[in-house]
Amino acid sequence: RDLTGPYENPVRRWVRLREKARVFSELPPPRKVPVPKPARKKFLEAVEGVPRVSPEALQKRLDFLLSPDAVRQQLAAPLRPNATPHHVEFVVWERQMRDLRRGYRAQYLPK
Repeated sequence: RDLTGPYENPVRRWVRLREKARVFSELPPPRKVPVPKPARKKFLEAVEGVPRVSPEALQKRLDFLLSPDAVRQQLAAPLRPNATPHHVEFVVWERQMRDLRRGYRAQYLPK
């Protein structure tokens, strides 16, 4: 049995520690010490390609997306093979949410 600690044979302990130090000293040094690259500060860049949309068209689209007609559009989405009704509605809803975010963004970007 391997006894370690205060009841370990002192000669065995010395041999074990000497062997451990010998094995450790045989390890080659690391080839290259990795140094992290300095972090670059990212500045907020100007938004390019802002679409020119009339405020009336934006408002009309937002009114539609926030009305019950948007729900009717989700329910009227055609079923596709291997798609559940829930998934089809969800895909339409995601597209509407993207449009909604685009609409709000387009209202504030030209300012």
